[in-house]
Amino acid sequence: MISRYLNNKLFRNGVIFSFFSFFNSGVSFFLIIILAKYFSPAEYGYLNLFTTITTILNLLMTLNTSGYFSISFFKLEKEDLQRILSGVVLVIFSVSTFLTLLIFIFSDISVKYIGLESKYQFLALLVCFFQAFITLRLEIWRLEEKPIIYGVFSSLFSLLSFGITLLFVIYFNSGWVGRVDSFVIVTTFFSLISIIMLIRDRYTIKIKPRKKILYNALSYGLPLIPHSISTWVRQGGDRYLINYFLGINQLGYFSFAFNVYNIILILGSAFNATYSVNLFKILSENEKTGVIILRKQIKIMCMFFTIASLLIFLFVYFLIPIFFPKYEPSTQYLFPLVMAGLFQCLYLCFVNFLFFYKKTRILMYITVSISFLHFILSFALTRYGMIYTAYITMFTNFLIFLIVAIYSNKYINFKILSRKNIS
Repeated sequence: MISRYLNNKLFRNGVIFSFFSFFNSGVSFFLIIILAKYFSPAEYGYLNLFTTITTILNLLMTLNTSGYFSISFFKLEKEDLQRILSGVVLVIFSVSTFLTLLIFIFSDISVKYIGLESKYQFLALLVCFFQAFITLRLEIWRLEEKPIIYGVFSSLFSLLSFGITLLFVIYFNSGWVGRVDSFVIVTTFFSLISIIMLIRDRYTIKIKPRKKILYNALSYGLPLIPHSISTWVRQGGDRYLINYFLGINQLGYFSFAFNVYNIILILGSAFNATYSVNLFKILSENEKTGVIILRKQIKIMCMFFTIASLLIFLFVYFLIPIFFPKYEPSTQYLFPLVMAGLFQCLYLCFVNFLFFYKKTRILMYITVSISFLHFILSFALTRYGMIYTAYITMFTNFLIFLIVAIYSNKYINFKILSRKNIS
C-alpha cells in the first residue's frame, strides 16, 4: 500500500509541494519570531503596512491574466501559450507605469491614507513588478508538475531573504526598513533569473499576443480583480482602520495575532497548489467519476483542517505568554482568527470548481458583496476594540465559505449540503 501511494503521481507531488510550502512558511515564521525580538510594536505595524500594500499591488500587477494562462495550459499549443505570456508581460509593464504615475501625482494623499512615505510606496511597487516574473516562472513549473525545481527555487528565495534581512536588521541595526531593503534586493535578483529561464524555455519570445487571446485573458482576469481586492478589503482594510482609530501599537498586537491565521492558511495553500491542477484533469477526463473521487477528498480535507486548526490554536495560545510576554494582549484575538483561517481553508476546497466552470463573475459577486459588508461592520465597530475586528473577520469568512460551497453544489452534488442529485 505504501508503494502504491509513493508511485501515485498526485500523492507524490502533493507531498513534495506541501513539504516545500511548509519549509518556506517555516522560514518566514521563524523570521517573524526573530524580528519580534528586535522590533517594537510600532515598527511591526509599519512593516505590516508595507506588506499590505505589496499584497494589493501584487493583485493588480497582472490583472489576473496569468490565471487564464493556467487554465489554458492543458488545452492550447505552445505558441498560443507564448502569446498569452506575451500579453501578461505587456499587462505587467502597462500596470506598473500607470501605478507609478498615480503614486507620483497623488503622493500627498497616498501618504496620508496609506501611512507610508512615497519612497516606500515606490519600493513596494518595484518589489511587486519583479515578483510578477518570479510568480510566472514558479506557476509554469507547478503546471508542468515539477515540484522539485519549484521547491528548490522558492526555498532559495526564502533562505536568501532570511539571511539578508537578519544582516540588515541585526548587524546594521536598520529596523523594519532593513526588511524592506531585503525584499528589493532578493526579488530583483530572482526576477532576473526567472526571466532568463523563461526565455531559455521559449515561453517569452518576440511573439505578439493576438487580440482574441488578449481579449479572452482580460475577460477571464478582470472580473477577478474585484474578487482579489475584496480579500485586501477584508484584511488590509482592517489594518488601516486599526491604525487610524487605535494607533500603530495596537496594530502591532493585532498583526502579531494574525500570524496564526496565516499559519492555518499555509495548510490550505499547500493543498491547493497540487489539488487545483489535478482537479481540472480529473473533471476533464471523466466528470462523473471525478466527482466521486473529489467528494471523498473534500470530506477528508475538511476534517483535517478542523483538527489542525484546533491544535494550532492550543499551541500558540500557550506559547505566546511564555516566549513573547510583551505580545500577550494578542492572545484574546486568537480564537476568532483561527476560526477565520479554518473557514478560508474550507473555502479553498470548493472554490476551484467555480474556476473550472468559469463562474468567476459569480465568485466576484459573492466576495465583493460580503467584503463590502465586512468593511461597513469593521468601520463601525473597530473604533471600540480590535476584538470586534477579529470576530468580523471570522463571520465574513464563514459567509463566503458557506455561499461558495452552496453555489458549487448546484453544479456538482457533493452530498455534503444536500442529498439530492443536482445536474
